[in-house]
Amino acid sequence: MSISQYGSLFKMILRARDVYTLSFTGSSLLKRKIFGTKRNLYSLNQKLLNFKDVKFLSYGDMIGIYKEIFVAEYLTALDDFVPKKGDIIFDVGAGEGFYSILMKQKVNDISVYAFEPFPDIQKILQYHLDVNGINNVTIVPKALYNNVGRGIYFFKHDYGNGFVLSPTEIDKNSLSTMASCDSYTKIPIEFDTIYNFVQTMNIARIDILKVDVEGAEMKVLEGAKEFLSNVKKIVIEVHSTELKEQVNRHLSEFGFNRIPLDTYKSWVIRGIDYYINNTKT
Repeated sequence: MSISQYGSLFKMILRARDVYTLSFTGSSLLKRKIFGTKRNLYSLNQKLLNFKDVKFLSYGDMIGIYKEIFVAEYLTALDDFVPKKGDIIFDVGAGEGFYSILMKQKVNDISVYAFEPFPDIQKILQYHLDVNGINNVTIVPKALYNNVGRGIYFFKHDYGNGFVLSPTEIDKNSLSTMASCDSYTKIPIEFDTIYNFVQTMNIARIDILKVDVEGAEMKVLEGAKEFLSNVKKIVIEVHSTELKEQVNRHLSEFGFNRIPLDTYKSWVIRGIDYYINNTKT
């Protein structure tokens, strides 16, 4: 994928972020380094963009994600959601690692748990951490949900267009569903819950919980159970009005208030909601 393909959007980002160099590494070399083979993830060329604030692979919608997190600062638009020394951060739906990198760049002395269930994306996440000199981010190779066990993710073209069968759904009535999905690529993934994970890891609190899980937000929150009372702040991307209302009702039961954004920010940052736990302020 060439720079020219990004057109005016790419030029806007260059102006906005004071890029000092664009360094390209041969895509085949990157593939061997990250995956150990020459195979081409998503059948796209991968090159390394070297920006002043972050380096990342230029495949898929990486430029768009960079713009959202580093330029528009979708997930850190409010000062309360910038980490403080000693904070514990859960990056749920970590993807390629932009949010985890940003958090560690802002304050290095924090604990970040990056939850990413897909093996190929985990490798890119680890590569992005390494190439940006980010240490002490714990990559958790699991999807957070409302039950624990092994499930299956089905997709056709890329990870962003698919659906999941959780452990309980597989146990119930999934055989017919699975039979109808012969044309899909199937990836087994591990499921965990926030409640089970913090109990296992002896984590007493979460200072910032970031959730971006493509429609499974309620499943993640349900899996926290009563531990939600020990979460201080939540920034969550919600993908429908109905789901937004469900999330708001659920979190209000645990003492959370949704923080209103000013007119400009609410126009720019659509789909992102910020919550603060009143019992922890």
